[in-house]
Amino acid sequence: MKKVNHLLLALLLMHTPLIFGGMQSWADPQVTAVKARAVAPDFELDDLKGQVIRLSQFKDKVVVVNFWATWCAPCKQEIPHLSRILESYKDQGLVVLTISTDSPQTQSQVGRLARRWKTHTLLDPEGRVVAQLNPRGIAPYTLIVDRNGKIAFDHDGYHSGDEIKMEAAIKVILAEGKK
Repeated sequence: MKKVNHLLLALLLMHTPLIFGGMQSWADPQVTAVKARAVAPDFELDDLKGQVIRLSQFKDKVVVVNFWATWCAPCKQEIPHLSRILESYKDQGLVVLTISTDSPQTQSQVGRLARRWKTHTLLDPEGRVVAQLNPRGIAPYTLIVDRNGKIAFDHDGYHSGDEIKMEAAIKVILAEGKK
């Protein structure tokens, strides 16, 4: 019995930060402090209609930039949430750019998937923008650029519930306004 009590005590002490709030909560999305934010490099990519889209054309907007691929199951789970968030906040100045990192071999599948979402889908088959903003090539990978063109938040991967963290970050960044 004594060994069991010691084991329970050790487990309790080991997980005390988890139990008493030492972990980051979903409500605190880890938005980078305004003074510490790096300028997002401008880029240009074609959208599905062949129009050239530049990040800089969304000046004074909060822009979610999400890297995804047709072969990425977590990406296909995350983007519908981003689409829903876009619908909720677009009137407050939110834009969502989903950048397909598919190669020319799988690029034909992008349009079929992207039609389901309300996001603006861009194509990066050569990986130019991935190299600038997502050099590790993670999919999904999401950046949020504030109204001043600076990176305020980034997140790699997707697990159920991450959309809550993303929406909380978006709310914080939208509330900042232009400075």
